[in-house]
Amino acid sequence: EKPVNSKPVILAVGYYPKKNLDRILQAIIGIDVKIIIIGLLSPERIKFLQENNIDYVNFERASEEELIQAYKDSDILCFPSLYEGFGLPILEAQEMKCCVITSNISPMKEVAGDGAILVNPNSVEEIRKAINNIISDSELKNKLLELGQQNVVKYHPEVIAEQYINYYKMILDQK
Repeated sequence: EKPVNSKPVILAVGYYPKKNLDRILQAIIGIDVKIIIIGLLSPERIKFLQENNIDYVNFERASEEELIQAYKDSDILCFPSLYEGFGLPILEAQEMKCCVITSNISPMKEVAGDGAILVNPNSVEEIRKAINNIISDSELKNKLLELGQQNVVKYHPEVIAEQYINYYKMILDQK
């Protein structure tokens, strides 16, 4: 079970422009949260964090153990990426019982299933609203956690392997 944090902890994974970190940081201004940022922070971003009194922890290069601990310590994965090839952090967060906020675009919306709040990744206001909704609504939080746990099962290796076996059997049966 996850420990209860004295204030909500948000996890942001990645620092490249496509990861949308600047909008995440803008969205949390004035919200009493702590953010864990995985990735290199520019001097400009550090200045922004300090000027806006944002409580943060930064791992420039997180080891696997540090990344796992970051998921364990976090209440919310904020992943409103502008584009992705897949979106593995969504599944990692769901597996580790983190609520997920991600983009309402492909492939993130498909990967997240029903276990996430989908936002326009270009809207700071939508990101802020999603964060506030999870923080203030324990029923919503619990629902997202439950749906996330159900969603991630579809991606377990045994399930994927069985799907491949069934697919190959279907192909062989058509010959």
